[in-house]
Amino acid sequence: MNPGRCDDLGCHDSFGVATPDVGAKAQPNQNYGECPKSVALMSLFANAGLGPVWLNYCMKGTQVAFTEKDGKPTLLGNSVIDRINGHIAPTQSSCVSCHGLASFNSAGEANDARPAGAVGRVDPARLKGYLPSDFVWGITKVR
Repeated sequence: MNPGRCDDLGCHDSFGVATPDVGAKAQPNQNYGECPKSVALMSLFANAGLGPVWLNYCMKGTQVAFTEKDGKPTLLGNSVIDRINGHIAPTQSSCVSCHGLASFNSAGEANDARPAGAVGRVDPARLKGYLPSDFVWGITKVR
């Protein structure tokens, strides 16, 4: 129930789903249907004792590098956090680049250098005055 989940870049998961590559639909914001899990993932879930609620999650893709081998920025965005809430197109989004900017100043305030233009290698100038937090945005200011 995530319309547009694979829009623009498609969805790619070579482990957790039965259909590893799902192309983007011509019309945006369409439903991509069921996301049948792979036998390997179902086995992991069963061995971990995970409940059926976890079957509702479907991976859009994974990203581990700032750039491709040819130097172009790797692109991947969360279809809810980036696309719907942040109004950032997946073609202008990068999970690792945005999380590479995860940092806070001495007052505990988050770096506001995100998410606009957060693709490719992180420009160190965008971290000036902030302490990096190991790719984690989920730290809150203690009052």
